[in-house]
Amino acid sequence: MMGVAIKARNDPPSIVLRPWYNITVAFQATGAATTLTHTVTGVRTQMLTQLGLPADTSFLMRFREIRAWGALGGSITGTFHDPATVGSVLTELQDTGSATNRPHFGYILPSRVAMQTFAASTNALAEYEIGTNTIGSITAEIRYVCQFRFIPPPA
Repeated sequence: MMGVAIKARNDPPSIVLRPWYNITVAFQATGAATTLTHTVTGVRTQMLTQLGLPADTSFLMRFREIRAWGALGGSITGTFHDPATVGSVLTELQDTGSATNRPHFGYILPSRVAMQTFAASTNALAEYEIGTNTIGSITAEIRYVCQFRFIPPPA
């Protein structure tokens, strides 16, 4: 493994874009069989809680991937939406677990959706049906692989 020499510019370019940071935002649902709906604003709020940031923090967010796990012996169904378009369904996934394996699935959002930025929105991002199980208490975990970028305060 060797490095490669490059030719740098005579004048360094100015840095004008704030970087995008990667984060996984996690939700857990414990209790009886349930239906969950996650909105853009709900995921943003969970991210702020997860990072310990104040509610008035200004940032943009992009959604890249969604992963979900149900409880042993149960089932989980996920319906994924384009959050920029009300009522649009991208796909629906379903899995049923066993006594030794949790039901699970993942979905990488299409690039046209993953490149959209959101400040806030009450549009649905995903809906989940978490079925009953026969092994232990029901615990589902849903993770959103996201990127976020802080918005600078007005000058």
